[in-house]
Amino acid sequence: MRHEALAKVYHSSSSTSSNSSRSADSPCVALSEPPPVDKHWSVVSKFVVGAVIAVLVLEEELVVVTVVVVVVVESNEFCPKSFRCKEIDGARTGVEERMRILGAEVAEKEARANGVERELRVEREWRTSLQESSISTAEKISQLHQEIDQLKQIQTKYLGLQEEHYALREICAEQEHTLEELGVQLSEAKLAAVELREAADNAQHQANQNGNATWTNDRLTTHCKGCNREFNLTRRKITCDSWCYINPTRFMFIMS
Repeated sequence: MRHEALAKVYHSSSSTSSNSSRSADSPCVALSEPPPVDKHWSVVSKFVVGAVIAVLVLEEELVVVTVVVVVVVESNEFCPKSFRCKEIDGARTGVEERMRILGAEVAEKEARANGVERELRVEREWRTSLQESSISTAEKISQLHQEIDQLKQIQTKYLGLQEEHYALREICAEQEHTLEELGVQLSEAKLAAVELREAADNAQHQANQNGNATWTNDRLTTHCKGCNREFNLTRRKITCDSWCYINPTRFMFIMS
């Protein structure tokens, strides 16, 4: 009965180790534990169960030997004293030797069982810490993936802003070039206006000095007295000598 119970315990421990290995491979954990750890765990569990079974078997053998000793002693009570003493001494010596050997084996098995139990405890703690570290590593990896997605979005926005910046720089350069051209034209226009103003003042002054000038006959006047050009449909006749000084043909029209 004890052997059957131990066999059930052995099978339940092996099924538990297989279930633990299946649960370790479940997709709930991002970084599953390596298969050799589960194999080592099952091997150690089997070894512990085997050691316990061996200890129990040795205990049963001790019980059997004790029973045999008692039976021998009881059976030798009816034998002669000398023969009975020799038989008892021989049986006692054999039983003591057997008990000594079995005790040594039991002590060795118990020591090995204790060592394996310590290894199992360390193994369990290591598995727990490894699982916790794998969970934290999975969380860190998820956080890093989120940061990478954010950096990609920032990079896309940066590229769009950079293109817009380049376009605005080109527009700004064109506007600056246009402003420079307009500044040159404005300077030329100011100079022309100053020259026109001076010419008008001089013409007015000369007209005031020549206030007694008279009109000549249009039929007799064919050329300008200032530039000696011939009058035509576009160039009108005039008798004033100051005409050519303020004549618009001497100046260039400025676009507004």
